Amino acid sequence: MIFYIDLGLLMKQTILALALALGLAACSGGESTPAANTAAEQAALSTGNAADIKNDLNVLNELMNPFNTASMNDREEVQTLTDEAAIQAKMTDVKKRSEQFKDELFNLGMKSKEVNEVRVLVMDGMMRSTEALSIMLNPNKTDADLKEMQRLQKQSMALQQSVGQKLDDLNTQYQ
Repeated sequence: MIFYIDLGLLMKQTILALALALGLAACSGGESTPAANTAAEQAALSTGNAADIKNDLNVLNELMNPFNTASMNDREEVQTLTDEAAIQAKMTDVKKRSEQFKDELFNLGMKSKEVNEVRVLVMDGMMRSTEALSIMLNPNKTDADLKEMQRLQKQSMALQQSVGQKLDDLNTQYQ
C-alpha cells in the first residue's frame, strides 16, 4: 500500500505546531514568564526569596513577551501561506529567531533557584523545537526523521504544559 503525503500540508502543519510550541514555551495565561541561568551554580541561587523571584520573573517577561508575540504572528502568517518556498523561508526565519532567543535566554543572569529551574525547562523545550525545525528544513528527510520530528514535538508540548503550570504558580504567588 502506498501512502501519499502532501509535504506542503505536512510542512504547514509542522510549522504551525512548532511556532505555537516555540511561542508558548513559557506562556502562562495571557502572559509569558520563564526563568534563570544554567551557568549559575544552583547553590549560589537564592531559594524562597520573593524579591529575587519577582525580579527574575520580570527580566524573563521582558525577554519572552516580544518573542511570544512574534511567534503568534508567525503562526497567523503561516496559515495564509500556500507556496512551499514561502513556507520554507518562514520556517528558516522562525528557526533563526528561535536560536537567537534561546541564546539570550541562556545568558540571562538569574538570582532565584525557582525561576532558574523553569528557565532550564524552557530551554530544553526550545532545543527540542528547534531540532524538530531542523529536521523539517532538511530537504532529504526520511520517514525516520519525520517520526523523530513528531517525537520531539510531543516532548516539547509536554514540557510546555509543565512549565506553564510552574509559571502560573510563581506568577500567582510573586507577581
